[in-house]
Amino acid sequence: MSNKNPFKDSLNLPQTDFAMRANLQENEAKTLKNWESIKLYERMLEAREGEETFILHDGPPYANGAIHIGHLLNKVLKDFVIRSQHLFGKRCPFVPGWDCHGLPIEHRVVQDITEKKPDLLDSLERDKKSQVIRSACAKYADQHIKLQKAQMKQLLTVGDYEDPYLTKNTPYEGAVLDVFAKLIDEGLVYRQLKPVHWSIANQTALAEAELEYKMRVDP
Repeated sequence: MSNKNPFKDSLNLPQTDFAMRANLQENEAKTLKNWESIKLYERMLEAREGEETFILHDGPPYANGAIHIGHLLNKVLKDFVIRSQHLFGKRCPFVPGWDCHGLPIEHRVVQDITEKKPDLLDSLERDKKSQVIRSACAKYADQHIKLQKAQMKQLLTVGDYEDPYLTKNTPYEGAVLDVFAKLIDEGLVYRQLKPVHWSIANQTALAEAELEYKMRVDP
C-alpha cells in the first residue's frame, strides 16, 4: 500500500494553531512583556472601577535570597484568588510586599561583612557598628527585592509590583513604632532571656510553629 496510514484521512480531527510544545522559557518572557506593554494589572482595575472591592493582604516574604518552592506556591495561590475574584466582578487591588527586617537578613549581612573584613565590626563603637549593619541590611534587602520581584513576575502573577510595600519604608516603620509605644505604655514589653531556635541544616532561624518535639515519658 502506498498510503501507510489509510485511516488518517477518515478521522474528523480538530485543527488548531495552538503549539504542541509549551516552550515556556521563550513564551513566558513574551507573555510577561506583552502584559507589561498593555498594563494588564491597571486595566484589570479600570475594568472593575466602582465595583465591590476585594482585598487580599500579602503576608510579606523576607527579602533574602532567591524565591523557592514555598514562595512559588504562596504567590501562585494568591494569584488564583485575585483572578477568580476579578472574574466574579470585583475590583481586586493587590499590593505585594517584602519584610526587610529580621534575623535571616541580619545574620547573612554580618556573615558577609565578617568574611570580607574580619576585624571591622569589632573595631567600631556600638552606635557606629549598628549604623554599618543597618545600612548593609537595607542594601541587601533592596538587592533581593529586585531579584524576587523579577522572579515573581516571571511566574506570571499580577499585582502592583511597581509600588510594593516595604517594611523598611518610613511610613511602615513609623506605624510599627506607634504600636510598639502603645505596648510599652500598657506594660506588655519586658526584657528576658529567650532562645532563638536555629536550623543547622538550613542555616536559618525557626519559628515556634516549625518546631517538632519528640514524645517521651518523663517522671
